[in-house]
Amino acid sequence: MLNIKTIKNVLVTDESKDGFCFRSSCSQNLKTAALAKEMADWYSSFTEADYLGMLSVMETIVVKYLAKGYSVELPFGTVRANATGTCANIQDGFTLGTGNHTLGFLFNASDSVASSVKEKLEYRQVPPDITGEAKLYRVTVLQVLPPAITV
Repeated sequence: MLNIKTIKNVLVTDESKDGFCFRSSCSQNLKTAALAKEMADWYSSFTEADYLGMLSVMETIVVKYLAKGYSVELPFGTVRANATGTCANIQDGFTLGTGNHTLGFLFNASDSVASSVKEKLEYRQVPPDITGEAKLYRVTVLQVLPPAITV
């Protein structure tokens, strides 16, 4: 299920514009093993192991071509690598891992997939947070070293 939450858009300072936006998260994951099991249950003579092998080969080939800079068309959409970042001069080059130069991935669903998902989408609106209420979204534990012993 897609969980959708309304949150304050802190980037909007003009009161005549919409001051809130939607954020969503998925409540479940379909992992590769479960995907292969679902595929094996689809009235086929292929086994779960067959599908795992096919998915492994597909992963290897897709990664190979993404690394070559290709846009890879899949039966349900297209995936491609995407470089982002900034530089001071037009002559500066992109160097992955330096400054804010990062590599991301973009996926565009095919028209038929997008249409089908829109038609069948399962989602729920979750209650918004109270704007002035503090929320913890991540907790990190730091290892505290014992005090040095002096003799």
